[in-house]
Amino acid sequence: MLNNLKSLGHLLPVLLFSIIFFGCTDNGLGTPGSDYITVSDTTQGVIDSDSFFISKDTDEIADKLDSNNSDFLESPDVSDIDNYKNISRELSQSNRYPSEKLLIDGTVHTGYPWAGEIYEGVQGEDFNFDITDYPLTYALAAIHAALLYQYMGMDFSPNTIFAMAIRNARLNCGDTLTEESGGSCFLIDKNFAFVELQRFFPQIFKDGYENLIEPSHFETSSIATVYYSLYLDVMMRMFIDSPADFYTGNSDKKSRKKILFAAYKNGPQWSPFKTVFDECTDSDVVECFGQSLVTADYSVSIVHYEEALDSSEQLDVVLTYNDFVLYYESISALYAEVDFEMAIEVLRRGYEEIAGSIDNELDAKRAGEVLAYLIGYLPKVTAEDELFKKLCDFYPEYFNNRCL
Repeated sequence: MLNNLKSLGHLLPVLLFSIIFFGCTDNGLGTPGSDYITVSDTTQGVIDSDSFFISKDTDEIADKLDSNNSDFLESPDVSDIDNYKNISRELSQSNRYPSEKLLIDGTVHTGYPWAGEIYEGVQGEDFNFDITDYPLTYALAAIHAALLYQYMGMDFSPNTIFAMAIRNARLNCGDTLTEESGGSCFLIDKNFAFVELQRFFPQIFKDGYENLIEPSHFETSSIATVYYSLYLDVMMRMFIDSPADFYTGNSDKKSRKKILFAAYKNGPQWSPFKTVFDECTDSDVVECFGQSLVTADYSVSIVHYEEALDSSEQLDVVLTYNDFVLYYESISALYAEVDFEMAIEVLRRGYEEIAGSIDNELDAKRAGEVLAYLIGYLPKVTAEDELFKKLCDFYPEYFNNRCL
């Protein structure tokens, strides 16, 4: 089924510096379970000639991109593109691109407690992960998030994103969520996490919770985890001068993830964190979670799901330029200050650079190389030290003398 994707590029009039993109159509991107990935003779996924238009300002946009006789894609503003391309290749070559299928049962994870007893799989049941049950935009969002994580030095793969959503909501991100999920696929709750995201990353989280996180915004939520994980990671400076040195020196190479997942579960001021940084300097950090068995299992289960997904077969499909346009539409609410048409033009140029033409199909394992161009154009994620300064200004009492 997946390999029957047909290129939609021949439907688009290819004009020099033209900007082509979809109008606001109901693509049903939030509801898993339907055939979103195959484009066939059905109406699902087929471009209607009325659903896109050519910008009237193409010359103006071209001038913006090519100002000062320097092509945008070669300008200093996007000097990180090659870095993101290399990260994408490394993830693919190490078999850490999105998994296609995996049965998550007791062989993947056995934990305690769920409903007060030992359980297997996900929330006490087997979970049959099949990426073909979800829109392709989910996979692109996971890849995009992983590139940002890796660039920041956090060893998250696309499958880490899926593992988090599987643990929190069995990936039913558009359906009724579990009580544990807090109303989101990623434990980004409305009353604390989202408030902090808007406070410290106002340029990204301008829109409301209902349009970015809840109930069915997997794509924007995936990117939101990058910012919230950064926030939680920097907040660990409440307990230690250099969390990064702690993670590097710890024999448990998953320590950073386990601590972050515990912070997702309990917030950054969870009291066992002090014990973790004081006493678990060279051991499994969950040993210092005390009697918090639920949190220990929560963190470990996500790690187990991620490891199993990373060890399974990678997604093997072909993509079209249209898939990337749909993807940017799904996350554009995060980038209210970004010129939509210019972003689409950069994406088009990136796709042409990697695939040769917007008419050509592209192996999914090269998706990150296209996204690298988009990431190079979008606002950069706040640097860790810059965020720490902001946190110190707002919460000076939390960090003792570390802000000086």
